[in-house]
Amino acid sequence: MKLAVQLLSENESLRKNRTKIILKTVIVFLCLIIYCPLNAAEYYLDANTGDDINGDGSQQMPWRSISKVQNEAAGGDIVYLD
Repeated sequence: MKLAVQLLSENESLRKNRTKIILKTVIVFLCLIIYCPLNAAEYYLDANTGDDINGDGSQQMPWRSISKVQNEAAGGDIVYLD
């Protein structure tokens, strides 16, 4: 009887620990989802009027070439093509 109670107690403890780990993982995942888009930069590319030398990738001063975007943009950034 004592062994059965001890096993039930250990199972309950393992279940609680597993629940805590799952909850922490979900919280970290949600934080990453919220944080990542907030850091995304927006760049603009216009093959006709853009300028890779003087442009800064903004809507007012877009870049001209994809190679400039590849060198400047990072993963998660948004690039608008015109």
